[in-house]
Amino acid sequence: TRLVGSLEPEDKSGEIVHAFLTATITDSTFISNGASYGGGAYLVGPATVSGGLFDGNQADTEGGGAIFISTTVLSGATFSNNRVTATGSQAGGGGAVFYATAALTNATFVNNTSTGLGGGGFFKGRTSIDRSLFQGNSATTNPSLPGFGGAALFDNGAPATIRFSRFIGNHSTASGGALYFSDLADIGNLTFDSNMAGAFGGAAFMLQTGIVARTLFTNNVSGQDGGALWFLGTGTVQSSAFISNTGGDSGGAISFSGACTVEASDFDRNQATTLNGGAIVANGQLTLTQSSLIGNHAGANGGAVAWQGPGSGNTSDTMFVLNTLFARNSAALGPELYINDNGSATVVHDTFARSLPVGGPPGAATAIVKAGGLMFVTNTLFSNYAIAIGDVTGGAIQDFNMFDNVITPTVGHVLNGTHSFDGPAGFLNPAMDDYHLTSASGALNKGLHSSVMVDFDYDPRPYQIFPDIGFDEGTRATITYRVMLPGVRR
Repeated sequence: TRLVGSLEPEDKSGEIVHAFLTATITDSTFISNGASYGGGAYLVGPATVSGGLFDGNQADTEGGGAIFISTTVLSGATFSNNRVTATGSQAGGGGAVFYATAALTNATFVNNTSTGLGGGGFFKGRTSIDRSLFQGNSATTNPSLPGFGGAALFDNGAPATIRFSRFIGNHSTASGGALYFSDLADIGNLTFDSNMAGAFGGAAFMLQTGIVARTLFTNNVSGQDGGALWFLGTGTVQSSAFISNTGGDSGGAISFSGACTVEASDFDRNQATTLNGGAIVANGQLTLTQSSLIGNHAGANGGAVAWQGPGSGNTSDTMFVLNTLFARNSAALGPELYINDNGSATVVHDTFARSLPVGGPPGAATAIVKAGGLMFVTNTLFSNYAIAIGDVTGGAIQDFNMFDNVITPTVGHVLNGTHSFDGPAGFLNPAMDDYHLTSASGALNKGLHSSVMVDFDYDPRPYQIFPDIGFDEGTRATITYRVMLPGVRR
């Protein structure tokens, strides 16, 4: 079927209207049609769409390419160059609007535009998307609505699961350069590249619980916070990589406003241009484990991580950093880790390393700067800093740590244990950002026994009698590097 160039009267909807009937559309083409609702098609009953093309269609209100009112199964269809031109509060779905449960497989949304919500797709029911491409879609501002969700917007009551898909070069004038989630988001095995949001979440904006796994974020940009991701609710990030993302204010890669967990993830060359958290800014409970943060930058505080808390006086927050590498990050204050929360921070079995000689102002060469709450640091290695731990207010306790080429290990309100010492880091190849330990390291077999049973690479601890200090557990005949998607760990 090929339907071309039909413009329905203003009170009609779509080139095809199926009222309460089941629709099956196979390898059909809808080109340059127009209507108030559903420029190419308006389907009321359950729909199955296989293959086909919706191109250059226009709707004055919503659903530039099509509107699907009931359960929809869509496979192999392409929505391209469709648009919504509305100026009201209902505007959305430049490519298509899905009102009920939707399952999309091998779908393509390219160069669609909405003046409002969901440049590519606007989803109002439970949604699953698999092996699909969203590229070059835009959600722009109209007098009644900001532009949310350049590629797609998932409404309240529309939990979404997305797997094995790509989001490239999408744009929103407000938040969610690619994706905007108002409900539960569960995404995995995705690629986000070169998406842009005018405000928050260059790649994705999550209002409720968000789960992100095995996903690559590169070159995404936000005008304010969260160059790649912005979470309001509970956030979990696992086995993912963030490379060269930029937040205009804070959180070059991620901005968390709720409780958050980051595990087995890599952050490389992300930037918070003017404020805090070159890789991560967290405003609530933070757990960071088995991760690496290398070469990130913040214009103000926390070149890698800024833990800020929700406000002064809150002592119930906790931060736990374990088996994590901080290297070559930079900021005006606290190049690696900046803490300004009145809760309790625990730093265990981590490595903080600078590859350059000690220099610059003291604040820029103090690995950890703490401006509130309590902090406990154990089994952690510091290399090449003017100061390892600087405590401005509150208090800190450190013991069983090793300092390599550190001029002043601690400054401020720090209680120093008797088991910390100076020694050679003995890194394998720091010039290539490989900070695994060699037999020349003074950190071997010098740590304090604890409940930590694995290291950064998930190798068992301890290898000898006592655990090694730092994120890596010692030398072996073979050094283990854990492999993850979408890349390979250092």
